[in-house]
Amino acid sequence: MFDFLKKLFGGASEDAPSSTASSGRSAGGSRAVQAAGANPGKAPAAAYNARPNSKETGVPNPDGSTFGYRPNGELFFVHPFSVAITGEFLHDSFDEEALAWLPKPQPPAGFPADAYEYADKWLDLWERALEPQFEFYEQIDTNKSVPGAQDALERWEGVLRAIDTEATQLGDFKGARNLVLGNSDMHESVDTYIEVSRDYLAKRIDWDSLDQEDKQEIIYDCIGTLFGFYTRRNEILAGFYQDPSGQAARQAEEEAFAPLMAMRNVDTSAPELQPIAGVSLHDFVAGSQRLHANAPIEEVTTILGIERPQWDQAAAEWQHRIGTHPMTVGVEYSNLMSQPHPLFSGAAGAGSSQTGQAGNNSARLSTDRNFYVEVAAAMGAAGEAGIDTDGYLHEHYGVSIAEAGAAGVTWMSDFTQAGELTTLIQSRQAEIAKEIAQLAGPGAADDIEF
Repeated sequence: MFDFLKKLFGGASEDAPSSTASSGRSAGGSRAVQAAGANPGKAPAAAYNARPNSKETGVPNPDGSTFGYRPNGELFFVHPFSVAITGEFLHDSFDEEALAWLPKPQPPAGFPADAYEYADKWLDLWERALEPQFEFYEQIDTNKSVPGAQDALERWEGVLRAIDTEATQLGDFKGARNLVLGNSDMHESVDTYIEVSRDYLAKRIDWDSLDQEDKQEIIYDCIGTLFGFYTRRNEILAGFYQDPSGQAARQAEEEAFAPLMAMRNVDTSAPELQPIAGVSLHDFVAGSQRLHANAPIEEVTTILGIERPQWDQAAAEWQHRIGTHPMTVGVEYSNLMSQPHPLFSGAAGAGSSQTGQAGNNSARLSTDRNFYVEVAAAMGAAGEAGIDTDGYLHEHYGVSIAEAGAAGVTWMSDFTQAGELTTLIQSRQAEIAKEIAQLAGPGAADDIEF
């Protein structure tokens, strides 16, 4: 591999390659008109610095695109280093199958216009995830600023988090989840590139102590990771073009999650799932939820028609069984959290469920995904802030922690959307945390100087 690297950097100085990239966006809107098809054998191929007038490349980049074919049939992608990668390097470093995915795939004739527009939005989102690379490499290579590069890395990570949220909000296309499923791969690709760039920064600090081979290796890692981003993204995009209905992706997703879904099917005739002192597991689940909503124990025992000693005995034993039989009692406990209890669902409750608005909000938690995301985010933010979480949820959303927790079990039981929900909740939680901090004002020790 290093023979090719020596050819690549043979004319370069011992210094790190200087980035001439600006922090502006490198991609234009003309990607859709790039030539279709795979790389034809040993066609010329190269990778260029992002600046179209870079003196190191000397090759114009007229349409502002970042990957694909040039009019002369040359395969290319851009990177933030001021070196020209030869076709020999690309062909010898990456196999032909990988190179075939470098140009943007084209949809078949008659492909729905709205599907293409949706796919292009997805493509643009992940193109934006690479924009911060140019600022980072400019800071470290051109400005020689380690603090500036570190700040740029932090901003880059922030951009990636924002893209994660936007990609999740973009959602699927009429039920087709091809690109939704690809989001995790794209996040991993960008995250890997960030980490490789962080490694480059660490080595750049002691650049003079490295030999030429070490310098070449880290740059190769950066460029190779970027190459992997483009090829994987185009492969995912091609999958959507081939199957905009998402049927194949849906089947693959169902097969992937089938073992997890099967774990939720519990044999309810198992001995450890039989009632204790007249209290079924569903009784215990519903009663515990009511207690977590600040209802008095007398209310729970009255609804169940039992005495306090029965409840105490059953509660202690059910907690023990959950610990000793997690795959039956524990799983069924989670299953029952989202199922209404015939006695409790019609009974007057404590806390938020006493009011009409709160009652409606409690039911809304399990039917309105956006509302659940908002409440779950607020619950996390309030907990981080160290404030009364249950009181915060009651005041702002008219629900309790127990109700939010039960709804969470329902939503997260759908493994196909658990990751998307987590992304949305984390993003909104950060926003609510800032709002809480602003309302709280500076802390008691915030104005102390050391």
